[in-house]
Amino acid sequence: MMLRRLLRSPGRPSPALRLEALEGRDQPSATLFVDPAHATRPNTFATIQAAVNAAVPDTNILVSPGTYHEQVTLAAGKDAISLLARGSVTIAPPSTLTGTKALVWVDGGRGDVIAGFTLAGPATGLNYGVEVDAGGSAVVIGNHITNIRADPLSGVQTGLGVLVGSGPGEALSGGTAVIANNLIDGYQKGGVVVLDPHSLAAVVGNTIVGSGRTNVIAQNGVQVSDGATALVSGNAITGNVFNSSTTQAAGIFLSATGTVIVAGNRVFGNQDGILMEHTNGALLVGNQVFANSLDGIALTASNNNTVFGNTVQFNARDGIRLEQSNNNLVTFNLLRNNAGVAIDVLPGSTGNTLSHNTLGSGHGSGNGHDSDDGHDSDDGDDD
Repeated sequence: MMLRRLLRSPGRPSPALRLEALEGRDQPSATLFVDPAHATRPNTFATIQAAVNAAVPDTNILVSPGTYHEQVTLAAGKDAISLLARGSVTIAPPSTLTGTKALVWVDGGRGDVIAGFTLAGPATGLNYGVEVDAGGSAVVIGNHITNIRADPLSGVQTGLGVLVGSGPGEALSGGTAVIANNLIDGYQKGGVVVLDPHSLAAVVGNTIVGSGRTNVIAQNGVQVSDGATALVSGNAITGNVFNSSTTQAAGIFLSATGTVIVAGNRVFGNQDGILMEHTNGALLVGNQVFANSLDGIALTASNNNTVFGNTVQFNARDGIRLEQSNNNLVTFNLLRNNAGVAIDVLPGSTGNTLSHNTLGSGHGSGNGHDSDDGHDSDDGDDD
């Protein structure tokens, strides 16, 4: 049911976001071409935006190799438009950025596809590689989204690889997206951000790489917040570390979300692996969370969540940490070789159920303070 919701724009009917053979649709109503060297040919344009402007719904736009210094907008009514890179195609910032300062902005278009491009900064004021909002929906698949940031990297809280939802100063309008099999790296604030109660996203199979240890900004690989609903699954997320004792970067950051499932991700080499704040009812299942410089999985002021079947190891503080968090189920997890406590239930957290977890060898393993709630049924296996 959740996946079905993810493939529809909220509040109104919309075409399904189809992960299909993008250049093999049976009967597209039109195919347009972008090729500056042959722009006088029929149905051929010098810029991507010119082709979008000419497109009717259910059009494939095939873009020839090259670098295109432009912003592309898929406005309301530009539905089922597929932007398809043919070979090595880069969309880079023009000399002056306008609008929301995104390289590709799905501004109400529904069922659109962005596939096979390199979207590349850096540039002063560049906010987003791809933004999906105004009730729009898109599949963002197989792209390299890189260096969406200022030059040099700054502490301004923008510079997102993909944003689903409305950015700062924009009216809340929401978006829907499938973000799959992309390489997203070199961003300023975040790799993928899904926010606002009207937004839905499936973030699946991506490789997301932050800047590594930095004094400049607290980055997050994937952020879901402000009531948004998301599936975050099968991603590899690393390199989000901020040199601060008071503000954490995270591989996956959940804050006041709607319904969220985080499943089967590899989250490593970040500050916190998975950080949850003010999030209720989330499911964390089958993730590998390792070699992060603080906690593997940390819950703060988060209630009624399920942390099930995760492997959490070699983190520099606690394996799983519960702070001011109540009525969570932590079960069937493997925790070993974490430098702090395997499962650390801090004072002020009550009603949590800790059961059938395996606490392996290494400093801090097996002493999990998990009898605070009277539900200590961990196995304590040393394997």
